[in-house]
Amino acid sequence: MLGRLGEVHLIRAEALNELNYPDNEALTLINGLRSRARDLAYTLTVKRKGKADTTVAAVGIAPVSFAGAATTLRVTNQAGFRKVIRDERWRELAFEGHQWYDLLRWDAQDGTKNAPKSVYLDDPTVSGTNAGKLFWPIPDAEIRVNPKLVQNPGY
Repeated sequence: MLGRLGEVHLIRAEALNELNYPDNEALTLINGLRSRARDLAYTLTVKRKGKADTTVAAVGIAPVSFAGAATTLRVTNQAGFRKVIRDERWRELAFEGHQWYDLLRWDAQDGTKNAPKSVYLDDPTVSGTNAGKLFWPIPDAEIRVNPKLVQNPGY
């Protein structure tokens, strides 16, 4: 399995937050990731056929702090920093296939993270073939090798 340095920083920041809030190393890791996306001087010119050009200034992502300087996002408790780390994880690892596993690991598949409804497979309002399936099926070849294995429900 391949990983990225950004993912390693996020995993470490998440662990440090859970073990020792407030942790300055975790804060440094998150702000390091955010600094790559922060360029307040950046402007973009949008050109559309038959319309005037539009110039848009970039907003950037503000750094995080525990103290609350004027130009930072202030975090006052562990739950708030946990949300910052999770939001940063979603931005940093977008389209890399981590969302489903993060929801399961955080036990957030019940609708608290505002993720797409299709990931809430244990939600009673979800119908069809995916209802209640939080686990992948165990391959038949594995069950034949180890007869003590029992297939996950619904397969």
